[in-house]
Amino acid sequence: MSQIIDSNNLEDVLKYATKNTVVLFDIDNTLVHPKDTYVGSDPWFLELIKEEKDVNLALPDYTLGSIMIEFQPVACNTIKVLDELKKNKIPTIGFTARNLYISSLTIEQLKDAGIVFDGPNIPTHKFVYYSHKDHPSIYQQGIFFCGANEKEAVVPFLIKEFSKKPKQIILIDDKLKNVETVQKIVDTMHINFVGIRYGACDEYVRKFDAKKAKQEFADLKRNKKWKH
Repeated sequence: MSQIIDSNNLEDVLKYATKNTVVLFDIDNTLVHPKDTYVGSDPWFLELIKEEKDVNLALPDYTLGSIMIEFQPVACNTIKVLDELKKNKIPTIGFTARNLYISSLTIEQLKDAGIVFDGPNIPTHKFVYYSHKDHPSIYQQGIFFCGANEKEAVVPFLIKEFSKKPKQIILIDDKLKNVETVQKIVDTMHINFVGIRYGACDEYVRKFDAKKAKQEFADLKRNKKWKH
């Protein structure tokens, strides 16, 4: 069975999270976004890439901005849903496009926001996946940092690291493209798939003000308000 739904309520995950399921959570604009600023956000990073015309040139400021911010949960029920999955012994994994250079920082920021990924069956060791030598993805403390690799490319590698092959995978992501491409890969592996295109942050993204974000970044640098 394979399906994709659109939802603005994270609790919909609980309807599908049955035994032998692994739940993959995107992070940015799905579980958290920066608190009281757009600095460190997904739309801010895309704006940096647009300005620099090269993702590698945008990464230094993105990394600096990430150090300056705190996370807050996207919705009031975010922590509740994660706690319910943990209570029901449903394993959860963070599944993010963030890169390995801010992996440890991201883990600490998520902990500060009350978010920790765990559960039976998920890998407990660190490992690295290479699509080729220049594009490593790493798994660390319950989170797969895909970096430059597309999410669908690392899914088979991640599943091989489970102690037991799951019967179902649920992916919650704010980007429909990620949900659709991961669905195609999981279907070939004969694993049930439920994709949830999560839209709770759509309005947050729509209201992104590039000029305001640029000023916020300048103010943070001038005031040296490092959060981590």
